[in-house]
Amino acid sequence: VLISMFKESGYARFELKKPAIRKKPFLDILRLAGVDIFVEKDCVSVKKSNIKAFEFSAEDCPDLVPIASVLGAYSDGKCVIKNVERLRIKESDRILSTIAMLNAFNIKAESDGKNLIVYGGKPVGGEIDSFNDHRIVMMAAIAAMVSDDVVIINNADAVNKSYRTFFEDYKKIVYAYELAQSTLYFDKSTIHIKKGDNVVVISGKDKG
Repeated sequence: VLISMFKESGYARFELKKPAIRKKPFLDILRLAGVDIFVEKDCVSVKKSNIKAFEFSAEDCPDLVPIASVLGAYSDGKCVIKNVERLRIKESDRILSTIAMLNAFNIKAESDGKNLIVYGGKPVGGEIDSFNDHRIVMMAAIAAMVSDDVVIINNADAVNKSYRTFFEDYKKIVYAYELAQSTLYFDKSTIHIKKGDNVVVISGKDKG
């Protein structure tokens, strides 16, 4: 997702080590969004793309809704994610927490309880509540790299529930593909990302 939004030229190639990542819905969502993607065996190549408005059912892949919403936020129109009812019984009510996070980035989103609608635009900075939900933290961290201003995500250490090395891997991708122009460093519970003249600050509880 990061590469599809930022890398200016050429393809970035990734090895897909986790079977869950290779599941067809993940790749289908990227293709629906117009991401220039090529898959060969256990590797995927991705190129910066203009994100199109898209529509899909989350009935069999509810955990992909948060990151799909980030794609929707950067799209050129109205994105519809159907059958999102199961999101209400996750670590947070992910219908509400996803909408709240998008709204904090000045992206319009709404739901009728069955469908989540995201209106594409240009995310800006803001202060985000993670709702102590690991997927909301990851979603917000990705969206932060799209935003035009400073972003603060509170209680970002919720990510440790499922992906303790998320920010380390995030940092590697940002550096490897030159998505940040200069500094990116950790200080206990805070990650600082400088993207051009903007600094994205992601904060969580102090781990000492």
